Amino acid sequence: MATTNVSSTLVTTAQELKEFLSTISASNTLYLDLEGKSLGRHGTICIISILVYPEQSVQLIDVTTLGKATFTTTSDNKNTLKSILEDSNIVKCLWDCRNDADALLALYQVSINGVVDIQLLENATRSGPKTYLCGLAKAIDMDLKLKYTDRVLWTATKNAVSAEMANDVFAKRPMDDKTFQYCVNDIIHLPALRALYSSRLTSDWAAKVKDAIKNRLAEIRSPHYQPESDKKKFGPWDLSNGKKTLSWDEWEDLLQDQAEDEAQGWDELENILQDQAEDEAQGWDELENILQDQAEDAAQGSNDFDDRYDDYDDLCGQTDDPCYGGAFDECWDKY
Repeated sequence: MATTNVSSTLVTTAQELKEFLSTISASNTLYLDLEGKSLGRHGTICIISILVYPEQSVQLIDVTTLGKATFTTTSDNKNTLKSILEDSNIVKCLWDCRNDADALLALYQVSINGVVDIQLLENATRSGPKTYLCGLAKAIDMDLKLKYTDRVLWTATKNAVSAEMANDVFAKRPMDDKTFQYCVNDIIHLPALRALYSSRLTSDWAAKVKDAIKNRLAEIRSPHYQPESDKKKFGPWDLSNGKKTLSWDEWEDLLQDQAEDEAQGWDELENILQDQAEDEAQGWDELENILQDQAEDAAQGSNDFDDRYDDYDDLCGQTDDPCYGGAFDECWDKY
Protein backbone atom coordinates (compact mmCIF):
# COMPACT_ATOMS: atom_id res chain seq x y z
CA MET A 1 0.00 0.00 0.00
CA ALA A 2 1.44 3.35 -1.04
CA THR A 3 1.72 5.87 1.76
CA THR A 4 0.70 9.51 1.46
CA ASN A 5 1.60 10.55 5.02
CA VAL A 6 3.99 13.40 4.25
CA SER A 7 4.50 16.91 5.53
CA SER A 8 4.61 19.66 2.91
CA THR A 9 5.83 23.27 2.94
CA LEU A 10 5.98 26.12 0.42
CA VAL A 11 9.46 27.72 0.45
CA THR A 12 9.20 31.38 -0.54
CA THR A 13 12.21 33.10 1.13
CA ALA A 14 15.99 32.73 0.92
CA GLN A 15 16.19 31.94 4.63
CA GLU A 16 13.65 29.12 4.33
CA LEU A 17 15.58 27.77 1.35
CA LYS A 18 18.91 27.89 3.26
CA GLU A 19 17.41 25.93 6.13
CA PHE A 20 15.98 23.33 3.78
CA LEU A 21 19.21 22.87 1.83
CA SER A 22 21.12 22.30 5.09
CA THR A 23 19.04 19.16 5.76
CA ILE A 24 20.07 17.40 2.51
CA SER A 25 22.99 14.98 2.46
CA ALA A 26 24.36 12.33 0.12
CA SER A 27 22.45 9.69 2.08
CA ASN A 28 19.13 11.16 1.00
CA THR A 29 17.25 10.30 -2.15
CA LEU A 30 15.38 13.21 -3.74
CA TYR A 31 12.17 12.77 -5.69
CA LEU A 32 11.64 15.73 -8.01
CA ASP A 33 9.03 17.28 -10.22
CA LEU A 34 8.99 20.68 -11.90
CA GLU A 35 5.92 22.71 -12.80
CA GLY A 36 5.64 25.68 -15.09
CA LYS A 37 4.09 27.01 -18.25
CA SER A 38 5.18 25.02 -21.33
CA LEU A 39 7.88 23.36 -19.21
CA GLY A 40 11.11 23.21 -21.19
CA ARG A 41 13.61 25.50 -22.89
CA HIS A 42 10.88 27.76 -24.28
CA GLY A 43 8.77 27.93 -21.13
CA THR A 44 9.09 28.73 -17.43
CA ILE A 45 9.79 27.01 -14.12
CA CYS A 46 7.38 28.10 -11.39
CA ILE A 47 7.68 25.35 -8.77
CA ILE A 48 10.28 22.70 -7.96
CA SER A 49 8.70 19.98 -5.82
CA ILE A 50 11.19 17.95 -3.77
CA LEU A 51 10.37 14.94 -1.62
CA VAL A 52 13.27 14.08 0.68
CA TYR A 53 13.45 10.34 1.30
CA PRO A 54 13.37 8.62 3.76
CA GLU A 55 12.21 11.64 5.81
CA GLN A 56 9.01 11.83 3.70
CA SER A 57 8.94 15.64 3.74
CA VAL A 58 7.92 17.66 0.69
CA GLN A 59 9.21 21.15 -0.05
CA LEU A 60 7.75 23.23 -2.86
CA ILE A 61 10.42 25.71 -3.93
CA ASP A 62 8.74 28.89 -5.20
CA VAL A 63 10.86 29.73 -8.25
CA THR A 64 8.37 32.39 -9.35
CA THR A 65 9.07 34.33 -6.13
CA LEU A 66 12.76 33.50 -5.59
CA GLY A 67 13.92 33.70 -9.20
CA LYS A 68 17.63 32.99 -9.75
CA ALA A 69 18.16 32.93 -5.98
CA THR A 70 16.48 29.52 -6.09
CA PHE A 71 19.76 28.10 -7.40
CA THR A 72 22.37 30.47 -5.93
CA THR A 73 21.26 30.74 -2.28
CA THR A 74 23.95 29.06 -0.15
CA SER A 75 23.25 27.03 2.96
CA ASP A 76 25.41 27.00 6.10
CA ASN A 77 27.06 23.79 4.85
CA LYS A 78 27.93 25.52 1.54
CA ASN A 79 25.29 23.80 -0.58
CA THR A 80 23.15 25.44 -3.22
CA LEU A 81 20.23 23.84 -5.00
CA LYS A 82 22.32 23.98 -8.17
CA SER A 83 25.20 22.07 -6.57
CA ILE A 84 22.82 19.48 -5.12
CA LEU A 85 21.09 18.89 -8.44
CA GLU A 86 24.43 18.56 -10.23
CA ASP A 87 25.92 16.20 -7.62
CA SER A 88 25.92 12.69 -9.10
CA ASN A 89 26.31 11.18 -5.58
CA ILE A 90 22.84 12.39 -4.60
CA VAL A 91 20.16 10.31 -6.30
CA LYS A 92 17.39 12.30 -7.99
CA CYS A 93 14.30 10.36 -9.09
CA LEU A 94 11.85 11.79 -11.63
CA TRP A 95 9.01 10.57 -13.82
CA ASP A 96 10.28 11.41 -17.32
CA CYS A 97 13.28 13.64 -16.69
CA ARG A 98 13.49 15.18 -20.16
CA ASN A 99 11.52 18.44 -20.00
CA ASP A 100 12.56 19.04 -16.38
CA ALA A 101 16.24 18.65 -17.27
CA ASP A 102 15.79 20.72 -20.43
CA ALA A 103 14.21 23.61 -18.50
CA LEU A 104 16.88 23.56 -15.77
CA LEU A 105 19.71 23.62 -18.32
CA ALA A 106 18.27 26.17 -20.74
CA LEU A 107 16.77 28.60 -18.23
CA TYR A 108 19.16 28.40 -15.25
CA GLN A 109 22.26 26.57 -16.55
CA VAL A 110 21.77 23.69 -14.12
CA SER A 111 22.95 20.30 -15.43
CA ILE A 112 21.14 17.67 -13.38
CA ASN A 113 23.04 14.44 -12.56
CA GLY A 114 22.45 11.26 -10.55
CA VAL A 115 19.09 10.74 -12.28
CA VAL A 116 16.80 7.72 -11.97
CA ASP A 117 13.96 7.94 -14.47
CA ILE A 118 11.06 5.97 -13.02
CA GLN A 119 9.13 6.09 -16.27
CA LEU A 120 11.93 4.06 -17.89
CA LEU A 121 11.82 1.58 -14.99
CA GLU A 122 8.13 1.03 -15.71
CA ASN A 123 8.75 0.59 -19.42
CA ALA A 124 11.62 -1.84 -18.83
CA THR A 125 9.71 -4.06 -16.38
CA ARG A 126 6.38 -4.05 -18.21
CA SER A 127 5.29 -7.50 -19.39
CA GLY A 128 3.38 -6.19 -22.40
CA PRO A 129 4.57 -4.20 -25.45
CA LYS A 130 7.17 -1.54 -24.67
CA THR A 131 6.65 0.68 -27.71
CA TYR A 132 4.69 3.40 -25.91
CA LEU A 133 5.59 5.10 -22.64
CA CYS A 134 3.18 5.22 -19.70
CA GLY A 135 2.07 8.42 -18.01
CA LEU A 136 2.26 8.94 -14.26
CA ALA A 137 -1.51 8.95 -13.75
CA LYS A 138 -1.89 5.65 -15.60
CA ALA A 139 0.96 4.06 -13.62
CA ILE A 140 -0.56 5.10 -10.30
CA ASP A 141 -3.97 3.82 -11.36
CA MET A 142 -2.73 0.46 -12.63
CA ASP A 143 0.20 -0.38 -10.36
CA LEU A 144 -0.50 1.11 -6.92
CA LYS A 145 -3.17 -0.22 -4.58
CA LEU A 146 -4.48 3.11 -3.39
CA LYS A 147 -7.53 3.40 -1.22
CA TYR A 148 -10.60 4.32 -3.22
CA THR A 149 -10.92 7.75 -1.57
CA ASP A 150 -7.21 8.52 -2.11
CA ARG A 151 -7.47 7.60 -5.78
CA VAL A 152 -10.61 9.70 -6.29
CA LEU A 153 -9.11 12.75 -4.58
CA TRP A 154 -5.83 12.39 -6.48
CA THR A 155 -7.65 12.18 -9.83
CA ALA A 156 -10.04 15.04 -9.02
CA THR A 157 -7.16 17.35 -8.08
CA LYS A 158 -5.21 16.34 -11.18
CA ASN A 159 -8.14 17.05 -13.48
CA ALA A 160 -9.12 20.34 -11.84
CA VAL A 161 -5.64 21.88 -12.05
CA SER A 162 -4.91 20.44 -15.50
CA ALA A 163 -7.96 22.28 -16.78
CA GLU A 164 -6.39 25.58 -15.63
CA MET A 165 -2.88 25.07 -17.00
CA ALA A 166 -3.50 27.28 -20.02
CA ASN A 167 -4.02 30.16 -17.55
CA ASP A 168 -0.47 29.81 -16.12
CA VAL A 169 -1.93 28.43 -12.89
CA PHE A 170 1.49 27.60 -11.32
CA ALA A 171 2.62 31.24 -11.51
CA LYS A 172 -0.38 32.67 -9.65
CA ARG A 173 0.33 34.04 -6.18
CA PRO A 174 -0.82 33.42 -3.58
CA MET A 175 -0.85 29.81 -4.67
CA ASP A 176 -4.23 28.16 -4.63
CA ASP A 177 -4.61 25.25 -2.18
CA LYS A 178 -5.63 22.91 -4.97
CA THR A 179 -2.57 23.86 -7.03
CA PHE A 180 -0.37 23.28 -3.98
CA GLN A 181 -1.87 19.82 -3.48
CA TYR A 182 -1.44 19.04 -7.18
CA CYS A 183 2.31 19.67 -6.89
CA VAL A 184 2.54 17.47 -3.80
CA ASN A 185 0.48 14.73 -5.44
CA ASP A 186 2.84 14.49 -8.41
CA ILE A 187 5.70 13.24 -6.23
CA ILE A 188 4.23 11.51 -3.17
CA HIS A 189 3.74 8.21 -5.02
CA LEU A 190 7.10 8.17 -6.79
CA PRO A 191 8.93 6.25 -4.00
CA ALA A 192 6.36 3.44 -4.10
CA LEU A 193 6.50 3.23 -7.89
CA ARG A 194 10.29 3.14 -7.91
CA ALA A 195 10.35 0.39 -5.28
CA LEU A 196 7.79 -1.67 -7.23
CA TYR A 197 9.55 -1.46 -10.58
CA SER A 198 13.02 -1.93 -9.09
CA SER A 199 11.88 -5.18 -7.49
CA ARG A 200 11.04 -6.50 -10.96
CA LEU A 201 14.22 -5.27 -12.66
CA THR A 202 16.78 -7.81 -13.85
CA SER A 203 20.48 -6.96 -14.10
CA ASP A 204 20.30 -6.92 -17.91
CA TRP A 205 17.42 -4.49 -17.93
CA ALA A 206 19.04 -2.36 -15.22
CA ALA A 207 21.96 -1.78 -17.58
CA LYS A 208 19.57 -0.90 -20.40
CA VAL A 209 17.74 1.60 -18.19
CA LYS A 210 21.01 3.23 -17.17
CA ASP A 211 21.98 3.69 -20.81
CA ALA A 212 18.52 5.03 -21.69
CA ILE A 213 18.74 7.66 -18.92
CA LYS A 214 22.12 8.79 -20.25
CA ASN A 215 20.60 9.07 -23.71
CA ARG A 216 17.73 11.19 -22.39
CA LEU A 217 20.09 13.59 -20.64
CA ALA A 218 22.18 13.82 -23.80
CA GLU A 219 19.08 14.31 -25.94
CA ILE A 220 18.01 17.48 -24.10
CA ARG A 221 21.40 19.06 -24.82
CA SER A 222 20.72 18.95 -28.53
CA PRO A 223 19.64 22.22 -30.17
CA HIS A 224 17.06 20.15 -32.03
CA TYR A 225 15.32 18.79 -28.93
CA GLN A 226 11.58 19.50 -29.02
CA PRO A 227 9.85 19.42 -25.61
CA GLU A 228 6.40 18.88 -27.15
CA SER A 229 7.37 16.39 -29.87
CA ASP A 230 4.97 13.51 -30.55
CA LYS A 231 8.00 11.22 -30.72
CA LYS A 232 8.37 11.53 -26.95
CA LYS A 233 5.54 9.06 -26.43
CA PHE A 234 7.70 6.20 -27.72
CA GLY A 235 9.91 4.14 -25.40
CA PRO A 236 13.54 3.33 -26.17
CA TRP A 237 12.86 -0.40 -26.60
CA ASP A 238 10.55 -1.08 -29.52
CA LEU A 239 9.90 -4.84 -29.59
CA SER A 240 7.03 -4.60 -32.09
CA ASN A 241 9.26 -5.34 -35.12
CA GLY A 242 7.94 -2.27 -36.88
CA LYS A 243 4.29 -3.24 -36.38
CA LYS A 244 1.75 -0.69 -35.25
CA THR A 245 1.00 -1.03 -31.55
CA LEU A 246 -1.36 0.90 -29.32
CA SER A 247 -0.77 3.07 -26.29
CA TRP A 248 -2.74 2.51 -23.07
CA ASP A 249 -5.14 5.34 -23.95
CA GLU A 250 -5.56 4.02 -27.49
CA TRP A 251 -6.32 0.55 -26.12
CA GLU A 252 -8.97 2.04 -23.82
CA ASP A 253 -10.53 3.98 -26.71
CA LEU A 254 -10.52 0.86 -28.91
CA LEU A 255 -12.19 -1.31 -26.27
CA GLN A 256 -14.79 1.38 -25.59
CA ASP A 257 -15.52 1.72 -29.31
CA GLN A 258 -15.85 -2.06 -29.63
CA ALA A 259 -18.26 -2.15 -26.68
CA GLU A 260 -20.33 0.65 -28.19
CA ASP A 261 -20.31 -1.06 -31.60
CA GLU A 262 -21.39 -4.34 -30.03
CA ALA A 263 -24.20 -2.62 -28.14
CA GLN A 264 -25.27 -0.85 -31.34
CA GLY A 265 -25.11 -4.17 -33.18
CA TRP A 266 -27.50 -5.77 -30.70
CA ASP A 267 -29.84 -2.77 -31.03
CA GLU A 268 -29.76 -3.05 -34.82
CA LEU A 269 -30.40 -6.81 -34.65
CA GLU A 270 -33.32 -6.23 -32.31
CA ASN A 271 -34.74 -3.65 -34.71
CA ILE A 272 -34.28 -6.02 -37.67
CA LEU A 273 -36.05 -8.86 -35.83
CA GLN A 274 -38.83 -6.51 -34.78
CA ASP A 275 -39.25 -5.31 -38.38
CA GLN A 276 -39.30 -8.90 -39.60
CA ALA A 277 -41.92 -9.79 -37.00
CA GLU A 278 -44.03 -6.80 -38.02
CA ASP A 279 -43.62 -7.66 -41.72
CA GLU A 280 -44.57 -11.27 -41.02
CA ALA A 281 -47.62 -10.20 -39.04
CA GLN A 282 -48.59 -7.80 -41.84
CA GLY A 283 -48.11 -10.62 -44.35
CA TRP A 284 -50.48 -12.86 -42.43
CA ASP A 285 -53.00 -10.00 -42.23
CA GLU A 286 -52.74 -9.45 -45.98
CA LEU A 287 -53.11 -13.19 -46.68
CA GLU A 288 -56.15 -13.33 -44.40
CA ASN A 289 -57.67 -10.36 -46.24
CA ILE A 290 -56.98 -12.03 -49.62
CA LEU A 291 -58.60 -15.28 -48.49
CA GLN A 292 -61.54 -13.38 -47.07
CA ASP A 293 -61.94 -11.48 -50.34
CA GLN A 294 -61.77 -14.73 -52.29
CA ALA A 295 -64.36 -16.29 -49.98
CA GLU A 296 -66.63 -13.29 -50.44
CA ASP A 297 -66.13 -13.37 -54.23
CA ALA A 298 -66.94 -17.11 -54.23
CA ALA A 299 -70.06 -16.52 -52.17
CA GLN A 300 -71.10 -13.68 -54.46
CA GLY A 301 -70.50 -15.90 -57.51
CA SER A 302 -72.69 -18.62 -56.02
CA ASN A 303 -75.48 -16.13 -55.34
CA ASP A 304 -75.28 -14.81 -58.91
CA PHE A 305 -75.52 -18.35 -60.27
CA ASP A 306 -78.58 -19.09 -58.11
CA ASP A 307 -80.24 -15.88 -59.32
CA ARG A 308 -79.59 -16.71 -62.96
CA TYR A 309 -80.83 -20.27 -62.48
CA ASP A 310 -84.06 -18.94 -60.98
CA ASP A 311 -84.46 -16.60 -63.94
CA TYR A 312 -83.87 -19.52 -66.27
CA ASP A 313 -86.59 -21.57 -64.54
CA ASP A 314 -89.02 -18.66 -64.74
CA LEU A 315 -88.38 -18.18 -68.42
CA CYS A 316 -88.30 -21.78 -69.52
CA GLY A 317 -90.97 -23.20 -67.23
CA GLN A 318 -91.23 -26.79 -66.15
CA THR A 319 -91.63 -29.52 -68.82
CA ASP A 320 -91.21 -33.17 -69.10
CA ASP A 321 -89.70 -32.79 -72.54
CA PRO A 322 -86.00 -33.49 -72.21
CA CYS A 323 -85.24 -31.15 -75.07
CA TYR A 324 -87.35 -28.25 -73.74
CA GLY A 325 -88.25 -27.39 -77.29
CA GLY A 326 -88.33 -23.74 -78.31
CA ALA A 327 -88.31 -22.48 -74.73
CA PHE A 328 -84.89 -24.10 -74.16
CA ASP A 329 -83.46 -22.47 -77.28
CA GLU A 330 -84.72 -19.08 -76.12
CA CYS A 331 -83.21 -19.55 -72.68
CA TRP A 332 -79.92 -20.72 -74.14
CA ASP A 333 -79.68 -17.68 -76.39
CA LYS A 334 -80.33 -15.38 -73.40
CA TYR A 335 -77.76 -16.95 -71.09
